[in-house]
Amino acid sequence: MNKELAKFLNIVSIPVNAIFTFINFSEFYIVAIKKDIAEYPFGGSGPTPYYYKTPELYSLVIGSYATIFLLLFLLGVWNLKSRKIHGHLMLMLSLGLIFVQIFHGLSD
Repeated sequence: MNKELAKFLNIVSIPVNAIFTFINFSEFYIVAIKKDIAEYPFGGSGPTPYYYKTPELYSLVIGSYATIFLLLFLLGVWNLKSRKIHGHLMLMLSLGLIFVQIFHGLSD
C-alpha cells in the first residue's frame, strides 16, 4: 500500500475517533455525573435499546464506548509517528466500532 495513502487514512481516523470520544463522554457526563436525566426515556418503555432501562446501565454502556474510542484515538496518534499499523486498518477499526455502536443501539 502507498505510504502516503496509509498515513492519510490514519489521519482521517484520528478526528473520527475524537468526535465519537467527545460525543460518548458528553453523554456519560450528562447522565452519570450531572444526573440530568429528565430528557432521557429511562425505564425500558417504548422503542429504546435495552441499556435505557436504568441511567446506570446507560452510563456503563456509553462510558465503555467512549473509552474504546479514546483508545483508538490514542492509538491513531501514536501510529502517526511509529507507523506500526496500516492506516486502512485504523480506519476500518474506527468505522467498525461506529457500526457496532449503531447496531447495538438498534438491538432489542
